[in-house]
Order: sequence, then C-alpha cells, then structure tokens
Amino acid sequence: MAKKSNGEGWALLGLLGVFVGLAWLASGRGQDNSPLVPDALENQIDFAVDKLNERFGHQWVTLGLDELQGHLESTYPQIAWLVYALLTVEQQSIRWLPMTKLALSQAKRQAALRMVRR
Repeated sequence: MAKKSNGEGWALLGLLGVFVGLAWLASGRGQDNSPLVPDALENQIDFAVDKLNERFGHQWVTLGLDELQGHLESTYPQIAWLVYALLTVEQQSIRWLPMTKLALSQAKRQAALRMVRR
C-alpha cells in the first residue's frame, strides 16, 4: 500500500526555492554570479530576467525584484539570515590566505557555524 504524503516534501522544496531565490537576489543579479546558486540554475534565472527586461524595461524589473527580495526577507527572516550569513562567509573567505580546497571548505564551515551560534 502506498504511503500518503502530507506535503512535507513540497514544503521543503518551497523553502529551498526561497533560499535559492533570495541568494540570487542578494548576490547574483547582473554580471555577478552568486556563490550559493549553481551556475546552470543561475544562467536560467538570468535568461528569464533578461527576457523580462526586454519586455518591461530594466527599471521596472529591478523595482519588481527589489520588492520580491524585501518580501522574502520579511516573510522568511530565518532563511534571509542564513543566506546573508553564508554570503558574508563567502566574502570573508576571498581575503583568507591561499588554502587547499579542503582547508578552505572546513574554514568556511567553521566560520558559518560560529555565526549561527551567536
């Protein structure tokens, strides 16, 4: 007999979508690539935004994206806090001494955990 789903999977997928959307809005607009969004997905988002810019104009699309970002930040403050904490760690890691990928990954993880514990 098949198990009935109570919607937890859809809720988790929705929260993941909010995370990715907010990460892109906060750091991936324009020419910059967000360090938190995979390039393949970001390219699709950028393509959609470019089409919206052609249709409605850059000013209106930017205004709409700003409103969306503000709405997501106020509706999901915990996710917004996590996105901005991770982006801060990514920005700080750029200034760290050259490290191996493993050491850099561990240092980022530790910095993010310190931010979460505060």
